[in-house]
Amino acid sequence: MSSTLRLPALVWQEGDEFVSLCPEVDIAGFGATIDEALAMLREALEVYFADAEAPERPAHGEPLMTTINVKVPETAA
Repeated sequence: MSSTLRLPALVWQEGDEFVSLCPEVDIAGFGATIDEALAMLREALEVYFADAEAPERPAHGEPLMTTINVKVPETAA
């Protein structure tokens, strides 16, 4: 029997590749495109959750991903 989890995923570019990360369980994937990086992350997560020792996802509401502006001191040139 299987079920579907909705997990957060972050994606960013590093050089020529894209990195995808699920911060909920600290698992990452990478690929040449965003779709490939997410597919690799999905595969890694499925392997992780297939392991009988893998913990259950904590029960909480949907995460909100946003950005904030933070003032930082200017550096001397």
